Amino acid sequence: MYLADSGKPDPHDEKAVWTLCGRYPTTWNIYQGNEDYNMYIIEQGDSGRVLDLFSANVPNNPKLCTYPKGDWVAWKRWRFERLSDDTGEVEIQARDQLISKYKDQLAAKDAEVVHLQKQLESQSQELNQLKHEVTQTSGNRGSFENQCFDLLLTELRMANRRYEDETAALRNRLDRFEHLASQASIPSLLLQFNTHFLR
Repeated sequence: MYLADSGKPDPHDEKAVWTLCGRYPTTWNIYQGNEDYNMYIIEQGDSGRVLDLFSANVPNNPKLCTYPKGDWVAWKRWRFERLSDDTGEVEIQARDQLISKYKDQLAAKDAEVVHLQKQLESQSQELNQLKHEVTQTSGNRGSFENQCFDLLLTELRMANRRYEDETAALRNRLDRFEHLASQASIPSLLLQFNTHFLR
């Protein structure tokens, strides 16, 4: 996501245009004016509009907007602090390892489902063959035997369906995990994983 100009003016001040998170990059120029010391102007391209804090009628809840450069004012200037040299690569590697781990688990589940489906098909064929043989040799008992075999076959299919549902649930949780991973750092990712993924 990128910081972008929405093009929508504030209803209280038409000079203030809201910023938003957009899908496409926006050019921002960062420079100092003649009177600036350790402060910088952040201008949107060559539009003459600069990043500003707009409070309107709510002074304790300012919002980001763009505003015409105009005269020198402090809230159109920004200071930058160096927080760390961490590029985030370690967190990305740890996140990718977690995703890889759960993808492996999902692949194993998929393989088990395929194996169970083959077993079910084989057992269904065997049961149908036995049912046919019993019907031919048991005479009047055939109806009762058919009911027993049908019940057993239904139970096998239900057991396989439950296993497929568990695998589908695991796949959905992995999708949610990957979505969280794309937006969060590892510490917060693990917290969200504990609260969402393991439900």
